[in-house]
Amino acid sequence: MGLEQSLKGLASRLVAIAGTRLELAAVDLEDGLLRMAILLLAGIAGVLLLVAGSMFGAVALLIWQWDAARLLTASLIGIGYVVAAGVIAGVAWRSYRDRPPLLHATLAELQADRRSLGEHP
Repeated sequence: MGLEQSLKGLASRLVAIAGTRLELAAVDLEDGLLRMAILLLAGIAGVLLLVAGSMFGAVALLIWQWDAARLLTASLIGIGYVVAAGVIAGVAWRSYRDRPPLLHATLAELQADRRSLGEHP
């Protein structure tokens, strides 16, 4: 009877550990999806506002410089847009590159479980 009870206790603990890790994985996944949705919505809103503001500014600048240097003004506005797009792309790439991996906390906990059980990956 002692071995059977011991095995049942071990199985119960293993199921509890697996359940906890599964809950942690679900929380990690939900956190990642929420972070991604917020970033996507903020990015869309930012791009729309940037485009609207830039277009109004460009039109105002062209009207102001209509008789003086129309072509130069239009060229400088175009170059400014290209530079701004490059900066935004660089910031977006850096943000993407530096993000934590999906299920990072879950994988760390599983690694800790392996170490505590005596396995070395």
